[in-house]
Amino acid sequence: MLREADLSDIKRYGETFYQLGLNPLTSGYPAYFDGTKTKDDFEKVLMRRLENENSRLVIAEFKGQVEGIVGYFYLPDDRYLQVDLLNLSYHADIHLTELVEHLESHFKDFQILFGIDARNATYQSVLKNMGWIAEAPQVINLLEEPFIRCEPRAVKSNIIRVSHSNQLQFQSLFPQDNPDNVYWTPERLIEELEHWVIYLFADKGAIWARPFGDRQMEIYGYVIAEKMANDSQNILRELLYTLIEGAHQSGIRQILFFSDEKEYELLRSLGFKERGTYLCYSKTL
Repeated sequence: MLREADLSDIKRYGETFYQLGLNPLTSGYPAYFDGTKTKDDFEKVLMRRLENENSRLVIAEFKGQVEGIVGYFYLPDDRYLQVDLLNLSYHADIHLTELVEHLESHFKDFQILFGIDARNATYQSVLKNMGWIAEAPQVINLLEEPFIRCEPRAVKSNIIRVSHSNQLQFQSLFPQDNPDNVYWTPERLIEELEHWVIYLFADKGAIWARPFGDRQMEIYGYVIAEKMANDSQNILRELLYTLIEGAHQSGIRQILFFSDEKEYELLRSLGFKERGTYLCYSKTL
């Protein structure tokens, strides 16, 4: 059974919920088991889900025993919902089934997203059995200090930060029709440009990342111009060199990147370490 959480639940069971988050078999994404987030980050998420208007925090119970916690937020104008706490111990299949049934009945026309570690067979089985299909797996990569120092020749002088004055150059790199399952479209990135670090390699490609937490940064994506597809790895390397050097200069200590398999060797050569495999289960109801 899922019921609304309150502050007393957090005070009484908060440590138990956090311990569940340290195990990929009893939690989802965002992850607390990969070294990128802290207990303080977890506690802040609990309070946001408890207090924010467009979010919900619920306790998972079975025969009176507390077995976990679930949290999600939703953006009504964008018809978008993300489950960002899914910490369940026993009877996870029962609790997750109830959650999915609730979301599917109460959030019609919303895009709903679950992030699951590839090792979590229980969560995957429930979602698959309920008709959810995972997108292509993504490798979780983490770069930590000391960063590789980039040769001056590798940091191209014609790779520049995106601003409102050159935003059209950035947007021109993207196909006219954005995939339905992509939230951070180029238009949304520009709307919130002050929160992003975006580098543009004119007429060739771009990469965008967002600082978070304690001197950390996550790379959300990159784009390569269609005409430059045959040179995509070299262009991405130059963009990553520039971003890493800029991050080093601004005091960033960790860079996180959820990548496709085709970037695997390049990222290893730059010092990124593999931290797991991420599966995104997304459905528009």
